[in-house]
Amino acid sequence: MIAQLPNFNKLLKKNDIEFEQLTAGEYKRTLTMFGENTDKARDKFKQELEETHGLFKDFIREHRPELDLDKVATGEHWFGTQAKELGLVDEIKASDDIVIEACKDKTVLAISYVQKKKLTDKLSGVAGDAADNVLMKLINRGQRPIV
Repeated sequence: MIAQLPNFNKLLKKNDIEFEQLTAGEYKRTLTMFGENTDKARDKFKQELEETHGLFKDFIREHRPELDLDKVATGEHWFGTQAKELGLVDEIKASDDIVIEACKDKTVLAISYVQKKKLTDKLSGVAGDAADNVLMKLINRGQRPIV
């Protein structure tokens, strides 16, 4: 497991900017990007990372006991095809393929798909809406728009 974050505490202090963070519980937030991090907080965060890695290894041990933990639980990042070769996953599929397969033997009530707009599309849509609004205002005032 790995976790990293920048810490801007010295930059804030240099610019006379105070940072406050309130939490309930001693370990609600161990490391922070803006506050001063302590050795105690670092140790606790490291402990939590080790616990998370331990849970991963326990899951592998329980659900895939045939795997060599020393080989697959090294902390390396496995891409899909590598994970399949190592036995960490059974197959690799796109979510669309999973839905299509489910449709064969399940009752599908509805499927919807929303394609996220690119920023340029969003901006052009806003610009178009603004132009439409101006045009409608001119028409409503009885003025002829300049085209």
